[in-house]
Amino acid sequence: MTATLEEIYDRLFAAYGPQHWWPGESPFEVLIGAVLVQNTSWRNVARAIDNLKQENLLQPQALYDLPLRELEELIRPAGYFRVKARRLRNLLEFLVRRYDGSLDAMFATELSSLREDLLGINGVGPETADSPHLNRAPGNLGYLWIQKALEFPRQPYVGCVRYYYRATRCEFLQKHPDSTIFLVPLSAQPSVVFVALDDGQDRPDLESARAFLLTGGRGLILNRGTWIRYAYPLGPFADFAYITQRVDPTTANVSDDVVRCRLVETFGLVLDIEFEAPDGYEVGAGGAVVAGPPHQPPLE
Repeated sequence: MTATLEEIYDRLFAAYGPQHWWPGESPFEVLIGAVLVQNTSWRNVARAIDNLKQENLLQPQALYDLPLRELEELIRPAGYFRVKARRLRNLLEFLVRRYDGSLDAMFATELSSLREDLLGINGVGPETADSPHLNRAPGNLGYLWIQKALEFPRQPYVGCVRYYYRATRCEFLQKHPDSTIFLVPLSAQPSVVFVALDDGQDRPDLESARAFLLTGGRGLILNRGTWIRYAYPLGPFADFAYITQRVDPTTANVSDDVVRCRLVETFGLVLDIEFEAPDGYEVGAGGAVVAGPPHQPPLE
């Protein structure tokens, strides 16, 4: 006896009933939450959604008609509010113009076709596109806290890398237009990565730029096209596992699915954070390491 995934889901749903795994009182609220939750906690999203509810704006046409500046202020608690307001506007334009604001009409579309259409909207990645339909976990069977479709233009590989201490001055960001970024620490040695969203003009949006602390058990997965500079160990080194299709050292940082933006040339600034150098290291006035102990290769 065989059963499709949909049949298995239907049987589990019949046995366990709704599990309310995604907060939301309506399909439209789930859709809005899927955009607002990008790069933030649900607590912040809930505050933004409460603002929309207080203004009676959790309706497709009403939210679409709202001036962009007003939308930005209402969703400010969710962070990156200007970027997310533009992304919401793109999604709402798709819903209103193609389906006359009807979620029933949109969800009646064949699933794979709808997913492709959603992924064509600026600001909607695989996690957001999948949220309303595909992540329908029945609950009580375990905790699913990450489910991510990885995208690479060619055959991906699992690799390991060691980054050595190089101070914390970030002079450029880079993005991989066609590749997901998947980076997981292999030890408790802390490190920092700089991340920024795209501004829609093939440059990093510095207003969205953040520094994230990676430690044992806390890695990152970023949608393709996200700007990043990885990784700045806060000790002598930090080890990572990663998935990549960029395996040729001669092209990995030149032409192999990578775009770089030099911050001084483009914006007249650099990114930096304040951490003391590890024992035995000396950082010069320009922010570069000028002295330190020998590197420790992982397999010697």
